[in-house]
Amino acid sequence: MMGELASALLLAWYASTEPTGVFPIFMIAILYGGSRAFLAPSMRPIAANIAPEGRLPQMIALYSTVWTSAGIIGPAASGFLYSASPVLAYLVGSALILCAIASFSAVRVPPTRRVGNAAGESHAGESHAGASGERPTLRSAVEGLRYIRRTPILFAAIALDLFAVLFGGAVALLPVIAEERLGVGNIAYGWLRAAAGIGAGSVALLLAIRPLRRHVGKWLLVAVGVFGVGTIVLGLTRTYWIAFVAILVIHGADMVSVFVRGSIVPLVTPDDKRGRV
Repeated sequence: MMGELASALLLAWYASTEPTGVFPIFMIAILYGGSRAFLAPSMRPIAANIAPEGRLPQMIALYSTVWTSAGIIGPAASGFLYSASPVLAYLVGSALILCAIASFSAVRVPPTRRVGNAAGESHAGESHAGASGERPTLRSAVEGLRYIRRTPILFAAIALDLFAVLFGGAVALLPVIAEERLGVGNIAYGWLRAAAGIGAGSVALLLAIRPLRRHVGKWLLVAVGVFGVGTIVLGLTRTYWIAFVAILVIHGADMVSVFVRGSIVPLVTPDDKRGRV
């Protein structure tokens, strides 16, 4: 989180210098991406560790609803803020990250329970490294990949989503699509980004009320198919409202995939491997 805060502050500073080069932006992007690489795996296991028994699917859906609600309000507001002043937009982002750091520091995660090794041993309140005396190494880091490969349900869910997003993700191209294909400005672009949150948030709210309980694999395949069709439509259209609807559909379908993976991964992954998986 501190890396994200530093990235936002650096962007505010760079925007104030009337920049003409992109190299500093790439450097800031590397800092931000590196911070996210550490943040995401460390946050993912927390929901499973603090959720009451049997309530994990609902907690994941509600968490996703809050996350995507911010994804609606943030991009929509950012279009207006950026039109007023790029520096103001980044400073507001920095202030919100500070609020997130303060909120996250109030979360209390109970000690994890390490369930059994091959000999059936069980250790409560110990981390994997602490229980075995093993220091973290590259080998222990890639153990998460080995565990995914050995667990068909994990491998199928993660691989399917990985390839769909890797080859079909179009969010990074939205600035180009908005400017060159749709011919719109900052505010309209902000609403395009907000459409992602609207679509995902609507589906997340539905899943919080009626979570998937049967035929989860079938729903995952359908969601990935809808994601692909929506991406094709977004790539072909030159009409703003069609692009808006396509983004709604894309991220609504992606939320189904997020829900399925978010429910499966914590339930089938041992505590000592959750961050790595």
